[in-house]
Amino acid sequence: MKTLRLKLFYLLFGFSLLTFGQTLEKTYISSAGQVEEPPNFAFYANDEMHYFTTEGSKGNITFNIKFYDTSHQEKKNITIATSSRGIEKVGLPSDKLFNSDSKIEFLLLIESDEVERYSFKLFNEDGDELFDFGMGYNYKLFKDHNNNFKLLITDSDKAKGQNFRVYGLSGTLSTEQENLLLSKVTTFPNPSSKVLNISNLKKHNGFLEVYTITGKKVFTKKVDKSLTEISFDISSLSKGVYFYKIGKTSNKFIKK
Repeated sequence: MKTLRLKLFYLLFGFSLLTFGQTLEKTYISSAGQVEEPPNFAFYANDEMHYFTTEGSKGNITFNIKFYDTSHQEKKNITIATSSRGIEKVGLPSDKLFNSDSKIEFLLLIESDEVERYSFKLFNEDGDELFDFGMGYNYKLFKDHNNNFKLLITDSDKAKGQNFRVYGLSGTLSTEQENLLLSKVTTFPNPSSKVLNISNLKKHNGFLEVYTITGKKVFTKKVDKSLTEISFDISSLSKGVYFYKIGKTSNKFIKK
C-alpha cells in the first residue's frame, strides 16, 4: 500500500509540473496597416523568430516599420515614403522567399486613390524597393505540385472584369516559415527542453492531450477554445519523441 501511495504521489507530482506558462515577454504597439487577417506580427528569419511593428495612419505618406529579434531587441528601424494615401498591409516577411540573401524582405500594399486597389511593392530591411508587382486588391502565396512557391495577385478592371497574375518565386522557406506564412499550425521551438508553443490554431475542442510515441497519454489539459496560440511547460517530461493532439490537430515534438 505504501509503495502504491508513493507511485501515485510521484505520478500526480509529475503531472503538476507539466503546466502552462503564460509569461509576458514584451508588449508591442502597432498603429499602421492591418497586416494579415488574422493579424500576425511574428515571422521567422535566419532560423529565429522575429517581430515587427508599424507606425503611420491613413493619408500619411510616410510609413515606419521596426524589426525586433527573438530577444525583443530592436534590429532595424526604417521609414518608407509613399506618394499615395498610405500603407494598407504588410505581408510575407521572410529572408529567403524572394531571393537568396539574408536580409528580411516584405510585401507592402500601398493604398491608391482608387477604392480597394493597391500597389504591391517588395522592400527589404534597409528600406530599398526591390520590385513593383503592379496594382491589385488581394494576394495569395501557394505552392505548386513541384513545391515551387507562387505569388498570385488579384486585380479588377472595370472594362475587362477580374483578373489575376501569377509570379514564380525563386526562393525557399524553412518548414517553420512556411507553416507561419501559410497559416498552418506551428510548433516551436522544436526540439525544446522547457516551453513548447503551438500557434495558428483554428477551431478546436478545448482539450490538449500529450502522448508518448507508444501511444500512452501522459497529459491532458483544458484550454480556452478561443485561443489561437498556447504555451505549456514540458520540462518535467523525459527526453524523447511525443505527440500532442488538440481537436483535429496533431503533431510531433521532441523533448531534448
